[in-house]
Amino acid sequence: MILALANPTPEILPEQVKEVRDLRAVIERELRALGATIEVEGESHQPEVLCEMVRMGLGYSVLPVSQAEYGPEPLTRVRAEPIARRSIVAATRRSGPRHPAAIELISALESFIARD
Repeated sequence: MILALANPTPEILPEQVKEVRDLRAVIERELRALGATIEVEGESHQPEVLCEMVRMGLGYSVLPVSQAEYGPEPLTRVRAEPIARRSIVAATRRSGPRHPAAIELISALESFIARD
């Protein structure tokens, strides 16, 4: 995740709903570790809304690179290093047939990881 900045004003963070509560806690902890004072100006559970709020100059946000740097008006990174990282797991059953799409996805992920 990156810190995207339009103006150095209050934070715009993921909404405190169950699905993102842990992510929000990680973001707040890491921002405090960097010396930031958390003053939440706006919340949304939709990354697209957070991006637009930053573009409008309402504050800054911590967003996945895929969201922040996408589209005709990408946001600007203020840190080279991510604030946090998350792991994504692809799991399949040990027995039984595997779906061809799952096999293809896992293969693509393994190829991507091997490039790093």
